[in-house]
Amino acid sequence: MSWICKYVNSSIGKKQLMAVSGGCLLGFLLVHTVGNASLLIPDEAARHEAFMTVANTYASMKFLLYIAEAGLVVLFATHIFNAIRTKLENVKARGNVAYDVKVKVGDRSLPSFTMVISGVYLLVWLISHICTIKLGLKLFPEVISEGVGRSVENIDLYDVYVYWMSQWWYALTMIVAMVLVGFHLWHGAGSLFQTLGIRHPKYTPILEVCAKAYALFVSVATTAICVTVFIRGVIR
Repeated sequence: MSWICKYVNSSIGKKQLMAVSGGCLLGFLLVHTVGNASLLIPDEAARHEAFMTVANTYASMKFLLYIAEAGLVVLFATHIFNAIRTKLENVKARGNVAYDVKVKVGDRSLPSFTMVISGVYLLVWLISHICTIKLGLKLFPEVISEGVGRSVENIDLYDVYVYWMSQWWYALTMIVAMVLVGFHLWHGAGSLFQTLGIRHPKYTPILEVCAKAYALFVSVATTAICVTVFIRGVIR
């Protein structure tokens, strides 16, 4: 057990745990984005049916769903905890000596500079997202019912999404979150390979391009879903 403690407390151990947990979260984001893509279907009846089919499929997993959700909590906690530890240790090692010039140097870019900021915002937004979407039917049934014009007994998860994304302030916070997700992934997905020691003169550039393409896809696709649902809610 001692070697495990030494590993998780070492500099490379913290970075690799952050990379592995981040990599697993990349897979979750892809599944989540593809699942919500049904909200782009033009016909409302077909859109509602497709969305609820996905939602009911997840719900039918029951115990497995609880395990998956618990796993996501562990992944988020591991990623955030090690990110904070690494940042604090870097600040402590630097001491009172600040950077004279904050410009792009080597691999340091705008996404890398905004990693902590985007991480904190996304954590706060994720908590609010869980409260409004996942727990929406339990916490705000009357509000959602009135907003979508359906009785409390007849509202479902689709109505929850439609209601909240139709609110301009919620849509705005979600768009900001998705832009920051893009920045976060742009740097994080690319540095993941380097942290895990996956470097090759021929294949590394390809992996980095794929990582940036992934970041762009998730950010643009999720933003498009949010904007589409918001516009439909406005013109309803």
